Amino acid sequence: MRGAEEARRNYPTSKALKVCIVGPKCSGKTALARALAGAPWESGRRYTPTVGVRIQEVSINKNTTLELWDCSGDARYEAYHPAVASNAEGLILVYTLSQPKQKLELEKWYHDFAAANHLPASVCQIIGVDTGVNNSKASGKASAMEGRLAALPHMVLVLKNPEANAQLLHVLDGLLQNILKRKRSQE
Repeated sequence: MRGAEEARRNYPTSKALKVCIVGPKCSGKTALARALAGAPWESGRRYTPTVGVRIQEVSINKNTTLELWDCSGDARYEAYHPAVASNAEGLILVYTLSQPKQKLELEKWYHDFAAANHLPASVCQIIGVDTGVNNSKASGKASAMEGRLAALPHMVLVLKNPEANAQLLHVLDGLLQNILKRKRSQE
């Protein structure tokens, strides 16, 4: 990954890059975090709600670790959002395409995590997950975002597509490159 190579060149000392993965309950955040951390997709895996936050660590090189903060979508953990969002350097907003109400909730997640950290659109990504379970007209297509979310990159991830992991890694690589660019400009 180019982002990993850039991290290796520009951050020879130990660094951790924090990316929060947020969105409504049951939107696929944990499956996404696991896939980004290198675990294979597990179709039919029993849903296990995240309690607060799960942190997946991905070693980019011997000096740099990517921390994927998989945040619970349950409203009862909302009071913890400021603490979890603190020092986030990137954001992935996740929703399920077959659940239109979930898309409406993304503005709140964006506010709590990106706006709170003054994250620019370049270090944020929206991922609409197509589980392939519901073959509705919305399946496989993402409708336009509105308001502040319209400026964010948006991709559709079709879980049954054999190239889903490669697509995810490509998105993560672009996000990492943008995070590193932003860090350099702040130094």
